[in-house]
Amino acid sequence: MTVSRPSPVTVRELAVDPDPVTPGESVVVTVVVENNATAPANGVVELIGDGTLRASERVRLDVGEQTTLSFCVRFETPGIRTLRAQDQRVAVTVRDPTVTAANGSLPVLLPVLAVLFALVLARRREQ
Repeated sequence: MTVSRPSPVTVRELAVDPDPVTPGESVVVTVVVENNATAPANGVVELIGDGTLRASERVRLDVGEQTTLSFCVRFETPGIRTLRAQDQRVAVTVRDPTVTAANGSLPVLLPVLAVLFALVLARRREQ
């Protein structure tokens, strides 16, 4: 009697939604896992974020079968964060809310400042 070990599962795809996010906001990570082997597959899918284990789940798949896993993760500090499952990688942008707010209001402030500057110049010319 021959006993064979289960084949490993393969991560085919890794995606995040939403992207970008702000600190503390949840990101849903979708992982598509499949079994391309000729025997049933059994293994643990680990989601690594910035070198730290963020989530894991055991998966058992029959030959040719695939499944989709979902993990929810958060990042507390701004920056570009990398998530990895096996050899698949995806980047998540965590925006600094103070920078986003300032950049968002700049287009509104420029016309207001231009009008004020024009009024000041007109008044000086009248004097």
